Amino acid sequence: MAIDWSAADGDSSALAHALEELTEMLVAEEPVSVVLERVTELACAAIPGCDIASVTTMNDEMFETIAYTHQDALEIDQAQYAVDRGPCLYAFRRREVVSVPSIREGTSYENFRSAALEHGVESSFSLPMATGGVRVGALNLYSRRDHAFNSVPPAAAALFAKQATAAIWATRTQASTRGVIAHLEAALETRELIGMAKGVIMANEKVTSDEAFGLLVTASQHRNVKLRDVAHEVVETGVSPIG
Repeated sequence: MAIDWSAADGDSSALAHALEELTEMLVAEEPVSVVLERVTELACAAIPGCDIASVTTMNDEMFETIAYTHQDALEIDQAQYAVDRGPCLYAFRRREVVSVPSIREGTSYENFRSAALEHGVESSFSLPMATGGVRVGALNLYSRRDHAFNSVPPAAAALFAKQATAAIWATRTQASTRGVIAHLEAALETRELIGMAKGVIMANEKVTSDEAFGLLVTASQHRNVKLRDVAHEVVETGVSPIG
């Protein structure tokens, strides 16, 4: 879908640059926290009118803010969570862009409006962070000016949010994959270590492989020490374990 970037105030190259950086994050091996922080920073830098930003997500059926550029954004988000109602929650649940052009003029989302005005926010733009079957959360854009986002093309803002979603999801997937690989590598190292320890015991005690393993397990249980640690001790000392 073609996007009319010219409708946005300021230099549209800022948005293009932000999208390019988000694309690079798809292959960068950065911690999730770093990517989240960068997403909110890019939103403020690239989307005209955005003064502060945050990311809302849901964990264990509870909403929470996992990144924000200013304490005000966090507290405005929390005011919405407290009553389970607000533009960021609507954007998350319905996967729709929610614009509140003037906080002072409307009547819906009373708790949100009260908190926003208390923290000097006059307008907001909430974007669903979802693409395909993936739903990360909602990107909350807040401005200290009335009608600040009127000239921002919704399609352009939604594209930014989708690209940010992809970057966050890719980072989480990479972290999960690295965790699985590390676990498998540790398991293989443990298996090799236990095999070596069994060999030492078999040579020392003239027992079978299963009997050697039984001696390792017994020593581990009686001494309340991990099996890997017992095996390491046997390999290092060349002495059979004592239960």
